[in-house]
Amino acid sequence: MQSNTENKDYTQLSDEISIRQFVNLAIVYFRLILKRWYFIVFGFLLLGGYKYHEIAQVKPSFPAKVKILIQPQDNAKENKHSVKVFAQLANSPNLLTNVLLEEVEEGDSTNLLINTYLNTYFKMKPEELDANIPIGFQMKHNKIDQASSEERMVLNKVLGKLGTPMADFTDGFVSISVDDEMGFVTINLSSPTEALSLLMLDRIYGHVKVLLNNSHTFADQKAYSNFQKDSDSLSTHYKESYYKLNRLKDKRERELKKEKSNPREVRYLEKKIHKLEVVAEVYKVEYLASVEQLKGAQMDRDKNSLLIHELEHTLAPIVPYAPSPKLVGIKFGIFGAALAIMLVLFTRIYSNLSLELSGGDD
Repeated sequence: MQSNTENKDYTQLSDEISIRQFVNLAIVYFRLILKRWYFIVFGFLLLGGYKYHEIAQVKPSFPAKVKILIQPQDNAKENKHSVKVFAQLANSPNLLTNVLLEEVEEGDSTNLLINTYLNTYFKMKPEELDANIPIGFQMKHNKIDQASSEERMVLNKVLGKLGTPMADFTDGFVSISVDDEMGFVTINLSSPTEALSLLMLDRIYGHVKVLLNNSHTFADQKAYSNFQKDSDSLSTHYKESYYKLNRLKDKRERELKKEKSNPREVRYLEKKIHKLEVVAEVYKVEYLASVEQLKGAQMDRDKNSLLIHELEHTLAPIVPYAPSPKLVGIKFGIFGAALAIMLVLFTRIYSNLSLELSGGDD
């Protein structure tokens, strides 16, 4: 069977180039780049040197980290939901606010943690604090409702810094990440000093553990607290009634030991003693019952509490972190050289296009 299709020779279009022409053009551009080597070296040194000088000014920071695994003791399926709820609570400004307004030891005295934070940055890295924070500022109140407008402004600025991770080498922020699938909680932070990093890490970690258990055992904890209040109240009444009862018994004994005791007084005291014995016995029964209820509530709370496995916890001494000026300088130097090459090629291509459009010869 004879085919009706005919072989047609491929005709090169006017605006196409052959492989030989492409190779020749690449060689021309490569020679052009070699000819402009000084411009490329200038781009490498300019951008690389600038970044080297910038990174060399970065002061070292002290990173600290805690990583934990949380699990319910009964392996409940709702653990994932609990972890999601905790993730929202842990990343709320209230947690950091409570941490910042706690008192900490500072030498022979105590001070608010936010003041320790500010003092560290005033001394080590004042340029990283907001310009609206007065140099040497100290908060005097640890209650939001008692704080002045200036104190609230400073608190908000510090909270903004703590809650906003920066892409550069600025430190001083806190990151709390939660993996709701696996139950991992990671706390990362960094500060200009080892002491401040460890102090803030321990305080935040303490609040996180309390928040974890409270968010998971809220109902059990509330029931336990109510039973504890009732038990404490019944214990007080029980002790008071027995104290009064013993006083009346002592008074009756003293009256009976008198040479001329008063029968009417004795009968009156005995009557009061009998009534008070009934009251004391009732309080005793109620108190013992409340103690049993309290034990049951405590068992429920402990049973439903979370198991916290500490996987990683930064301890002193911390190895300070500082970016390598040489490495960053080389990376940005290569980027500067690449920009210079692109500029050289773009200039040549633009020149060729201009000549071609104007009808001139290359």
